[in-house]
Amino acid sequence: MLNFGRSRVVDGTTQPSKMSRNATSHNLPRLFRNENIQPIRKLRPVSRDDNTAKNKRKNVLSPSHMMQGLGTKRSAFADVTNGMQRLQIPRKVLSINDRLKSKTSAAKRQPPTIKEEVSTEEVNATLYLSALEELDGKAQSQPEYETTLVKVPERASSAPPVSVRNKIQARVPHIPTPHTPPPGVNDFDKETASDTSSISVYAAYIFSYLKSREDKYSVKPNFLDQHTEITNDIRSIVVDWMVEVQETLELNHETLYLAVKNMDLYLSNPKYPNMKDPAASRPIKRTRLRLIACASMLLAAQYDERLPPPTSDWLQMCDNDFTAAELNSMQQQLFYALDFNLGAPLSYRFLRRYCRACSIDIDLLTLARYILEAALMDSQFSSESDSLMASAALWLAMCMVKAPSDKAVRRDLWNEGLQHYTGYKVTNFEGLAARLNAWIRSLPKVHLKTVYSKYSHKVFRKVALIPPLADL
Repeated sequence: MLNFGRSRVVDGTTQPSKMSRNATSHNLPRLFRNENIQPIRKLRPVSRDDNTAKNKRKNVLSPSHMMQGLGTKRSAFADVTNGMQRLQIPRKVLSINDRLKSKTSAAKRQPPTIKEEVSTEEVNATLYLSALEELDGKAQSQPEYETTLVKVPERASSAPPVSVRNKIQARVPHIPTPHTPPPGVNDFDKETASDTSSISVYAAYIFSYLKSREDKYSVKPNFLDQHTEITNDIRSIVVDWMVEVQETLELNHETLYLAVKNMDLYLSNPKYPNMKDPAASRPIKRTRLRLIACASMLLAAQYDERLPPPTSDWLQMCDNDFTAAELNSMQQQLFYALDFNLGAPLSYRFLRRYCRACSIDIDLLTLARYILEAALMDSQFSSESDSLMASAALWLAMCMVKAPSDKAVRRDLWNEGLQHYTGYKVTNFEGLAARLNAWIRSLPKVHLKTVYSKYSHKVFRKVALIPPLADL
């Protein structure tokens, strides 16, 4: 039986080992080589008062450190404070790849000569260089260069950091300053200053900014004329299906409004990242409209929902007529056509702001929501301003409840507070409100019944059962 030593015992006699010393040193691990075995000293207890013994004990390696070949442990504070002594800045600047790939001969580097006091940037450079040395693994792989500490000038407090490149400065959008409420009008933002959820400090600026961005997300009038196979009736059926999907998956109402806005913007100006795709052809075919609607809702849900439904749920809503690859491809086309802008101003958000600021009750708010949601199914309202649509729907709801037959009182319902927070007078949206009233009155209850059935429920206070105006 072979022994790791130099001899073996066979039949009571000692014989030299068959394995040569060179073979043993090459084939055995490092810890088992005879020439590398070092005796381990026993650690004796030292007194706390003996400073010399303390210094000796600090330099003794623990068994785990001896196995790994590591040095003594240092605290984080010691690493930072000793960084100035270990700072080495090469005269020849090398890239990271050159530092990692260099395999030059081993050479002892001269210790750096400290010329002047170093700064914070030099300490950061020290830590950076030490990290690169750890990645190299061996000191022999370091390139030969002469090191010298260089004084780094301190930057002024107003100057940008060294690591920041100010080649292109971001353009800050202009946010119109909202007007202060006139005398006699309650300052809603000041009243809700203690409510953190209302963000009253920024609310007026947010809606002023959204109102200024409406032109960027405007839909072309008569945008369906460029698509020969898509008519207003077909689009109404698809939007009615989108409302049903929103109720089934329990999505936010903002998701529904944003999905319809995305679909109309795509139909208004379709753009394709890959024109070689045979599916990317103008005009859009009728069979692809539901795929576009589903991709619009998926994109809106990913933007607005906290937990958007998975792709499998959307495919199930489409009766599995499309594959996941087709849905993802359509979603990419939508994102490209929208120029990667998803923060479109929505009439639903404006309506909630107006009703909260002017203390409108929940019944009028729900009726105005029904009017706006029913208007989503008609393409004639897609090109209208969202803030104007919210104002017209709110005024129409007030007329339907408070003045169904008295024309003289209707304009007085739009008080000074509503004029301030909306920025519109009755003359600005009176014609639009008349068109909304005509659409609700002629809304078909057979193939477009989802919105009507939804707001006829007691949860929505049965506001759909309120008759529209007959003389507006």
